[in-house]
Amino acid sequence: MRRYFADILNGKTRLHPLHPLFILLHIFSAAYLLIVQARLLLYKTGIFKTNRLECPVISVGNLTLGGTGKTPVVEYIARFFIEKGLKPVILSRGYGRSSKTPIAIVSNGENILLRPEEAGDEPYLLAENNPAVPVIVGKDRFRSGEAAIKKFKPGVIILDDGFQHLSLARALNIVLLNCVKFPGNGYIFPAGPFREPVSALQRADIILYTHADEAPDNCYENLPVRKDIHKLKAIHTFDKIVRENDQKKISPKELNKKKVVLFCGIGEPDSFRKRVEQYGAEIVHFKYFSDHYVYKAGDLQSLHKTAETLKADFILTTQKDSVKIKEVVSAFPLIWTVMMKIEFTEGEEKFQKALFSCIKLLS
Repeated sequence: MRRYFADILNGKTRLHPLHPLFILLHIFSAAYLLIVQARLLLYKTGIFKTNRLECPVISVGNLTLGGTGKTPVVEYIARFFIEKGLKPVILSRGYGRSSKTPIAIVSNGENILLRPEEAGDEPYLLAENNPAVPVIVGKDRFRSGEAAIKKFKPGVIILDDGFQHLSLARALNIVLLNCVKFPGNGYIFPAGPFREPVSALQRADIILYTHADEAPDNCYENLPVRKDIHKLKAIHTFDKIVRENDQKKISPKELNKKKVVLFCGIGEPDSFRKRVEQYGAEIVHFKYFSDHYVYKAGDLQSLHKTAETLKADFILTTQKDSVKIKEVVSAFPLIWTVMMKIEFTEGEEKFQKALFSCIKLLS
């Protein structure tokens, strides 16, 4: 059922305009759009306040629901500033986290302080991949930012999934568009994938098209953006593959002609499958779980049994999924994690120049 609704949102399944579900979804969509527009108006008129922190804020966000590849972009920005001698802090909402405190420190830049379920899978992943960068979760990003400045004195704050978080001012607004999914069916949630109308791209300073190598010809056309906006392109590629029970590393090239079982619970599972196929692997079984799925031991036991039955060489998953199975994964030697990285195909110099301009705000 979840996959059916995902296919509706992404435009893969189209309902007849007289279908009862189509009508119901569009009623809720119209109500949601009114709320979104009212909220935007309240910020524009100053009734709702936009707060400014004492250091530059860079937002990485999207216009649609999930699956644009924000995490590798956030990591890229964090590494960029570290190389420039500037200390970044990452702020995230912590979707799905079990910890109930308004603000929680996932990592202090030296140690990870929370378990994946307490932090949320994506903040934990950011903390694991960037051990020198503090990561803080909290629904109120302004309050989280104040806490970050007080405790860590950062030179720059990176806002993970912050495009719609209008209560916090930012020096740079980066919006990711997934070329595979965009524009989906073109409708506002819940009838479609859009969090807000496409006209919201007027707020963006940079549009980064992800999965650019899979883009249809019309992906880059007719966007309502400012003339001075940077439109850049990138792809998400495999960096390395790591076996979870002993941390052995192999090159993605070693997947060639190997039998593989895949599983994941991410926003864009088909892109993960296509990437594996590009390295010449034979996918003998693919199990898709819902985004942010909480795995049970029985799920892994079933996957391992399937892999053994099909004589698979590997069970592959994403790092976002692997952080949620660390406590039990040692019992499953066939499970390997794919580590992702972002590569610009167009405009990396412009992207870095825009980031560097934020540093100049400090001088």
